Amino acid sequence: MKNLIAAALIAAVGASASAATIFSSSFEAPGFVTGNLNGQGGFLSASTPANLFQVGNTPGFALTGSQFVFVNTAAQTSSGSNWHYRDDSIPTVTGPNNIIRASVYTAVLNQTTAAVNRQSSGGVDLYDFATGGRIGGIRVRNDGAVTVLNSAGSAGTLGAGTVVGNAYNQVAVEADYGLGVVRFYINGIQINTSGLGATWANFNPANGFGDADLYTVRANTNTTTNSGGHTVLFDDFSITAIPTPGALAAMGFAGLIAARRRRA
Repeated sequence: MKNLIAAALIAAVGASASAATIFSSSFEAPGFVTGNLNGQGGFLSASTPANLFQVGNTPGFALTGSQFVFVNTAAQTSSGSNWHYRDDSIPTVTGPNNIIRASVYTAVLNQTTAAVNRQSSGGVDLYDFATGGRIGGIRVRNDGAVTVLNSAGSAGTLGAGTVVGNAYNQVAVEADYGLGVVRFYINGIQINTSGLGATWANFNPANGFGDADLYTVRANTNTTTNSGGHTVLFDDFSITAIPTPGALAAMGFAGLIAARRRRA
Protein backbone atom coordinates (compact mmCIF):
# COMPACT_ATOMS: atom_id res chain seq x y z
CA MET A 1 0.00 0.00 0.00
CA LYS A 2 2.84 2.39 0.87
CA ASN A 3 4.44 1.72 -2.52
CA LEU A 4 1.14 2.46 -4.25
CA ILE A 5 0.82 5.76 -2.38
CA ALA A 6 4.39 6.74 -3.28
CA ALA A 7 3.81 5.82 -6.93
CA ALA A 8 0.63 7.85 -7.00
CA LEU A 9 2.38 10.87 -5.53
CA ILE A 10 5.26 10.60 -7.99
CA ALA A 11 2.77 10.36 -10.85
CA ALA A 12 0.92 13.41 -9.57
CA VAL A 13 4.13 15.41 -9.26
CA GLY A 14 5.18 14.29 -12.72
CA ALA A 15 1.92 15.54 -14.16
CA SER A 16 2.27 18.94 -12.50
CA ALA A 17 6.01 19.29 -13.16
CA SER A 18 6.06 18.13 -16.76
CA ALA A 19 7.85 19.82 -19.66
CA ALA A 20 7.79 23.61 -19.51
CA THR A 21 7.82 25.51 -22.78
CA ILE A 22 10.66 28.02 -23.04
CA PHE A 23 9.77 29.09 -26.58
CA SER A 24 7.39 27.82 -29.24
CA SER A 25 6.36 29.20 -32.61
CA SER A 26 4.87 28.18 -35.93
CA PHE A 27 5.75 31.66 -37.30
CA GLU A 28 2.14 32.78 -37.71
CA ALA A 29 0.71 36.31 -37.82
CA PRO A 30 0.35 38.60 -35.97
CA GLY A 31 3.59 37.67 -34.19
CA PHE A 32 5.44 37.21 -37.49
CA VAL A 33 5.03 38.98 -40.81
CA THR A 34 6.32 37.88 -44.19
CA GLY A 35 9.82 39.03 -45.02
CA ASN A 36 13.14 38.98 -43.21
CA LEU A 37 13.05 36.84 -40.05
CA ASN A 38 15.85 38.88 -38.47
CA GLY A 39 14.52 40.81 -35.47
CA GLN A 40 11.16 39.05 -35.34
CA GLY A 41 10.06 37.07 -32.30
CA GLY A 42 13.49 37.26 -30.67
CA PHE A 43 15.35 35.80 -33.66
CA LEU A 44 18.63 37.51 -34.48
CA SER A 45 20.74 37.02 -37.57
CA ALA A 46 24.02 35.17 -37.48
CA SER A 47 23.78 34.28 -41.16
CA THR A 48 25.42 35.45 -44.36
CA PRO A 49 23.64 37.39 -45.76
CA ALA A 50 21.68 38.69 -42.77
CA ASN A 51 18.38 38.40 -44.64
CA LEU A 52 18.94 34.76 -45.62
CA PHE A 53 16.12 33.47 -43.40
CA GLN A 54 12.69 34.67 -44.49
CA VAL A 55 9.10 34.23 -43.29
CA GLY A 56 6.90 33.03 -46.15
CA ASN A 57 3.26 32.20 -46.80
CA THR A 58 3.36 30.31 -50.10
CA PRO A 59 0.28 28.03 -50.18
CA GLY A 60 1.12 24.40 -49.48
CA PHE A 61 4.53 25.06 -47.94
CA ALA A 62 3.56 25.41 -44.25
CA LEU A 63 3.31 22.34 -42.06
CA THR A 64 0.68 23.99 -39.87
CA GLY A 65 -1.12 27.30 -40.31
CA SER A 66 -0.17 29.39 -43.32
CA GLN A 67 3.33 30.75 -42.54
CA PHE A 68 6.77 29.19 -42.25
CA VAL A 69 10.46 30.10 -42.39
CA PHE A 70 12.48 29.36 -45.49
CA VAL A 71 16.02 29.67 -46.85
CA ASN A 72 17.04 29.78 -50.50
CA THR A 73 20.47 28.18 -50.24
CA ALA A 74 21.48 29.58 -53.64
CA ALA A 75 21.65 32.96 -51.88
CA GLN A 76 24.17 31.80 -49.27
CA THR A 77 27.50 33.52 -49.78
CA SER A 78 29.54 30.80 -48.08
CA SER A 79 29.38 27.04 -48.01
CA GLY A 80 29.39 26.85 -44.23
CA SER A 81 26.57 26.92 -41.73
CA ASN A 82 24.15 29.82 -41.42
CA TRP A 83 21.50 30.23 -38.80
CA HIS A 84 19.07 32.37 -36.89
CA TYR A 85 18.85 32.01 -33.17
CA ARG A 86 16.91 33.05 -30.12
CA ASP A 87 18.87 35.71 -28.22
CA ASP A 88 19.50 36.00 -24.48
CA SER A 89 15.81 36.43 -23.74
CA ILE A 90 15.92 32.64 -23.33
CA PRO A 91 16.30 31.88 -19.61
CA THR A 92 19.71 30.49 -18.76
CA VAL A 93 19.42 26.92 -17.52
CA THR A 94 22.28 25.56 -15.44
CA GLY A 95 20.56 23.27 -12.94
CA PRO A 96 21.21 19.52 -13.04
CA ASN A 97 17.54 18.55 -13.00
CA ASN A 98 16.55 19.61 -16.49
CA ILE A 99 16.68 18.22 -19.99
CA ILE A 100 16.60 20.94 -22.64
CA ARG A 101 14.95 19.80 -25.86
CA ALA A 102 14.83 21.77 -29.10
CA SER A 103 12.86 20.51 -32.08
CA VAL A 104 11.75 21.75 -35.47
CA TYR A 105 10.11 20.34 -38.57
CA THR A 106 12.25 20.87 -41.66
CA ALA A 107 12.03 20.02 -45.36
CA VAL A 108 14.62 20.46 -48.10
CA LEU A 109 12.99 20.92 -51.50
CA ASN A 110 14.91 20.15 -54.70
CA GLN A 111 13.17 22.67 -56.93
CA THR A 112 15.71 23.46 -59.62
CA THR A 113 17.97 21.49 -61.94
CA ALA A 114 20.95 23.52 -60.76
CA ALA A 115 20.25 22.44 -57.18
CA VAL A 116 21.87 19.07 -57.84
CA ASN A 117 25.21 20.88 -57.70
CA ARG A 118 24.74 21.38 -53.99
CA GLN A 119 23.94 19.44 -50.87
CA SER A 120 21.68 21.46 -48.63
CA SER A 121 20.42 20.57 -45.17
CA GLY A 122 18.24 22.04 -42.45
CA GLY A 123 17.90 21.33 -38.75
CA VAL A 124 18.46 22.62 -35.23
CA ASP A 125 21.49 23.33 -33.00
CA LEU A 126 21.93 23.79 -29.24
CA TYR A 127 24.63 26.10 -27.86
CA ASP A 128 25.86 26.69 -24.33
CA PHE A 129 25.75 30.00 -22.46
CA ALA A 130 29.25 30.33 -21.01
CA THR A 131 31.34 29.74 -24.13
CA GLY A 132 28.88 29.90 -27.02
CA GLY A 133 30.04 26.42 -28.00
CA ARG A 134 27.86 23.82 -29.66
CA ILE A 135 26.19 21.26 -27.42
CA GLY A 136 24.75 19.24 -30.28
CA GLY A 137 23.03 19.56 -33.63
CA ILE A 138 21.03 17.55 -36.14
CA ARG A 139 20.08 18.26 -39.74
CA VAL A 140 18.35 16.56 -42.68
CA ARG A 141 19.89 16.72 -46.16
CA ASN A 142 18.07 17.07 -49.48
CA ASP A 143 18.73 13.41 -50.34
CA GLY A 144 17.21 12.17 -47.05
CA ALA A 145 20.52 11.72 -45.19
CA VAL A 146 20.68 12.76 -41.52
CA THR A 147 23.79 14.34 -39.94
CA VAL A 148 24.36 14.76 -36.20
CA LEU A 149 27.06 16.85 -34.52
CA ASN A 150 28.37 16.84 -30.96
CA SER A 151 30.17 19.30 -28.69
CA ALA A 152 33.60 18.06 -29.79
CA GLY A 153 32.93 18.96 -33.43
CA SER A 154 32.54 15.32 -34.46
CA ALA A 155 29.90 14.56 -37.08
CA GLY A 156 28.23 11.34 -38.13
CA THR A 157 25.85 10.74 -41.01
CA LEU A 158 23.09 8.25 -41.65
CA GLY A 159 23.10 7.82 -45.42
CA ALA A 160 20.82 9.00 -48.20
CA GLY A 161 17.26 7.75 -47.92
CA THR A 162 17.27 7.57 -44.11
CA VAL A 163 14.20 9.81 -44.21
CA VAL A 164 11.84 10.78 -47.03
CA GLY A 165 13.24 13.70 -49.02
CA ASN A 166 11.20 16.70 -50.20
CA ALA A 167 8.99 16.35 -47.12
CA TYR A 168 8.83 17.63 -43.56
CA ASN A 169 10.73 15.62 -40.96
CA GLN A 170 10.97 16.44 -37.26
CA VAL A 171 14.49 16.75 -35.85
CA ALA A 172 15.28 17.23 -32.17
CA VAL A 173 18.27 17.57 -29.84
CA GLU A 174 18.18 16.92 -26.09
CA ALA A 175 20.81 18.15 -23.64
CA ASP A 176 20.59 16.19 -20.39
CA TYR A 177 22.06 18.47 -17.69
CA GLY A 178 21.98 15.72 -15.10
CA LEU A 179 24.16 13.34 -17.11
CA GLY A 180 25.93 15.73 -19.49
CA VAL A 181 24.67 13.64 -22.39
CA VAL A 182 23.31 14.75 -25.77
CA ARG A 183 20.57 12.78 -27.53
CA PHE A 184 19.35 13.10 -31.11
CA TYR A 185 15.93 12.28 -32.56
CA ILE A 186 14.43 12.04 -36.02
CA ASN A 187 10.63 11.84 -36.26
CA GLY A 188 10.47 10.95 -32.56
CA ILE A 189 12.95 8.05 -32.76
CA GLN A 190 16.28 8.34 -30.95
CA ILE A 191 19.34 7.92 -33.16
CA ASN A 192 21.94 5.39 -32.08
CA THR A 193 25.25 7.25 -32.54
CA SER A 194 27.47 4.30 -31.63
CA GLY A 195 27.88 3.17 -35.23
CA LEU A 196 28.52 6.54 -36.83
CA GLY A 197 32.30 6.42 -36.62
CA ALA A 198 32.80 9.48 -34.42
CA THR A 199 33.88 9.93 -30.81
CA TRP A 200 30.73 11.16 -29.11
CA ALA A 201 32.08 13.38 -26.34
CA ASN A 202 29.50 14.68 -23.90
CA PHE A 203 28.99 18.37 -23.11
CA ASN A 204 29.82 20.34 -19.98
CA PRO A 205 26.57 21.03 -18.04
CA ALA A 206 28.28 23.79 -16.02
CA ASN A 207 28.31 25.98 -19.15
CA GLY A 208 24.53 26.28 -19.06
CA PHE A 209 22.11 26.68 -21.94
CA GLY A 210 22.42 29.65 -24.28
CA ASP A 211 20.25 29.28 -27.38
CA ALA A 212 18.71 26.97 -29.94
CA ASP A 213 19.25 27.76 -33.62
CA LEU A 214 17.58 27.13 -36.92
CA TYR A 215 20.47 25.76 -38.91
CA THR A 216 21.30 25.35 -42.60
CA VAL A 217 24.37 24.06 -44.39
CA ARG A 218 25.16 24.31 -48.09
CA ALA A 219 27.96 22.29 -49.63
CA ASN A 220 29.02 21.95 -53.27
CA THR A 221 28.83 18.53 -54.90
CA ASN A 222 30.18 19.66 -58.26
CA THR A 223 33.62 21.27 -58.36
CA THR A 224 33.00 22.97 -61.71
CA THR A 225 30.10 25.15 -60.66
CA ASN A 226 28.86 27.02 -57.64
CA SER A 227 25.34 27.63 -58.92
CA GLY A 228 22.00 26.39 -57.71
CA GLY A 229 20.47 25.71 -54.36
CA HIS A 230 17.56 24.25 -52.49
CA THR A 231 14.69 25.74 -50.54
CA VAL A 232 14.91 24.72 -46.88
CA LEU A 233 11.66 25.03 -44.91
CA PHE A 234 11.18 25.28 -41.13
CA ASP A 235 7.95 25.13 -39.11
CA ASP A 236 6.73 24.38 -35.59
CA PHE A 237 9.91 25.23 -33.68
CA SER A 238 10.00 24.66 -29.91
CA ILE A 239 12.37 24.68 -26.92
CA THR A 240 11.27 22.91 -23.74
CA ALA A 241 12.71 22.18 -20.30
CA ILE A 242 11.92 18.68 -19.04
CA PRO A 243 12.53 17.63 -15.41
CA THR A 244 14.73 14.54 -15.27
CA PRO A 245 13.14 11.33 -13.96
CA GLY A 246 15.39 11.48 -10.89
CA ALA A 247 14.20 14.99 -10.07
CA LEU A 248 10.56 13.94 -10.36
CA ALA A 249 11.14 10.92 -8.13
CA ALA A 250 12.82 13.08 -5.48
CA MET A 251 9.93 15.53 -5.59
CA GLY A 252 7.47 12.66 -5.30
CA PHE A 253 9.13 11.21 -2.20
CA ALA A 254 9.31 14.70 -0.69
CA GLY A 255 5.58 14.93 -1.19
CA LEU A 256 5.11 11.55 0.47
CA ILE A 257 7.10 12.66 3.53
CA ALA A 258 5.08 15.86 3.75
CA ALA A 259 1.84 13.87 3.57
CA ARG A 260 2.97 11.61 6.40
CA ARG A 261 3.86 14.63 8.53
CA ARG A 262 0.42 16.16 7.96
CA ARG A 263 -1.28 12.93 9.02
CA ALA A 264 0.89 12.78 12.15
